[in-house]
Amino acid sequence: MAKNERVQSVAGGRLEYLPFEALPLHDSVWGLCTGKDGMIYASACGECTGGLSVFILRYDPAARKLEYLLEVGPAVGQPPDNGHATQCKIHYCLLPGSDGLLYCATHASGPPLGDPIWRPWNCWDDPVRNFPGSYLFTYDPASGRLDNFGIGPLKEGSRALALDEKRHKLYGLTWPRNHFYVYYLDQRRYLDLGRIGDINPQAIFLDRAGNAYTTDDYGWILRCEAGRDRLQRLGVQCPS
Repeated sequence: MAKNERVQSVAGGRLEYLPFEALPLHDSVWGLCTGKDGMIYASACGECTGGLSVFILRYDPAARKLEYLLEVGPAVGQPPDNGHATQCKIHYCLLPGSDGLLYCATHASGPPLGDPIWRPWNCWDDPVRNFPGSYLFTYDPASGRLDNFGIGPLKEGSRALALDEKRHKLYGLTWPRNHFYVYYLDQRRYLDLGRIGDINPQAIFLDRAGNAYTTDDYGWILRCEAGRDRLQRLGVQCPS
């Protein structure tokens, strides 16, 4: 796309394209949010090319300025050239807190450097090419400080994430085993509540009381009660 084609009029409004020119091999965005500071934050992910690490980007809509804030892999101790499947994505796991922090979890699918493709089951027990696990962390875009909580789900990525600020907890869904987990931020404690299905989970959200919700493979709504860490299947089914 030519530079003069990046801004187009659309139904009386304006559509602006923001190519990540410094990351020509990164091919997707799976995390997008507005921070407390009013800035737009995005995860620049690399799914198809080996040896890529996800970047956190910041866009200032007033100044129309795009910044490359953080390469996540090296920051959590997993450089993208270490032979493992890379920390290549933040997938529905880029959450803005009222404290100004971004609450994040990494995800998998990018091949190791030099490999054309990667599959989790084929490499599950490979000590070199497996995915070490999803790193949970907070990032302060104001100071550049990253607080690394370490790996939550071993050998798995985090597909989706929700933040309960009142109870200082994260709720997450793993891939490829599709487990529901809770992470206690104050205690730095990971709790696996078990498998919920075989197909990729796509969303997890909270209600005003802090209960967490998702769905299983057949569209049944699952609830994790606030304060009890117990999964229940409700009597409500969406189209599968």
